[in-house]
Amino acid sequence: MKFGLVIPTNRPESLLSFYEKWLAVGLPWDEVHIVFDGKNPGFDFPKTIIHDWTTIEETLGKDNWIISRKDGGIRSFGILQAYRSGCDVIHLLDDDCYPDGDILLHKRILTEGISRWVSPAPGIHLRGMPYKNLGQVTPVINLGLWSGVPDVDAVHQLILGEESIPHSGDTRLVPRGQYIPISGMNLAFRREAAVLLYQPVMGLNQPYRRFDDIWGGIVAKRLCDELGWSVGYGPPYIHHIRASNAFTNLVKEAPGIGANEHFWEAVQNFSLTARTAVSLVQEIGHCISHTKCPPSIDVDYWSRLGRAYSIWGGLFDEA
Repeated sequence: MKFGLVIPTNRPESLLSFYEKWLAVGLPWDEVHIVFDGKNPGFDFPKTIIHDWTTIEETLGKDNWIISRKDGGIRSFGILQAYRSGCDVIHLLDDDCYPDGDILLHKRILTEGISRWVSPAPGIHLRGMPYKNLGQVTPVINLGLWSGVPDVDAVHQLILGEESIPHSGDTRLVPRGQYIPISGMNLAFRREAAVLLYQPVMGLNQPYRRFDDIWGGIVAKRLCDELGWSVGYGPPYIHHIRASNAFTNLVKEAPGIGANEHFWEAVQNFSLTARTAVSLVQEIGHCISHTKCPPSIDVDYWSRLGRAYSIWGGLFDEA
């Protein structure tokens, strides 16, 4: 069972700190894919493959435009390479995320499953819960959470400061038809779900930034609902220190705030008929390309996004 990690970065100093912290506890992944947003600085880390703009262009040729530049969505290339390398479980982190507990819990949740029963009052066995026959369900995607600084938007980053999230004891499932913000900072998924986790192209020469994982997560959740696949959230935690600047993030996020109000609704309203992960991703691309652009979303971007999803789906094996 091969456990792979994908990290997007353009901060050499943060990457060095990342490895210092994780090597101190024993690097828990079998393989690490660093996607450097620019030119490979020439680092040499254990179990690590470093990709950069050049390798993206050489690998994808004329279709390399579907991978973000100057945005965290460049991690899409790492997802593709981890999939092609044979990783059974793929974990996404940022370079400012440090150890806090057992990160291998992601792997166990996604392979061994979790209880179908959870207490609505964490830590208390409420009346009516079975004692032993709790059933089992195995998510294909699991969103881990954060101690230290939570993954909030720039507005709430300025309001909340360094306010932390209290740890919760159980992994919960997102109900069918419901959405949560799926962050690319401590997200893990099974191999068969990799095609669902495309991070929409953003950043350089695009109208939007910093919504790559959020919009990609909306599409992934809708397609998991179609496939009858479960999405979990909760443990394991990582310690997030946040290397980015709140005011810089506010400028980056501003163009996408209005678009984000309508993106999820457009995805929810698509009529889908495909029944496999790859064909659903390509169908989503077709739906976007042939559906009127929702309010507040750039028309050219909407059309480009449809083409990108269709191309991305074609990079994966139906098997």
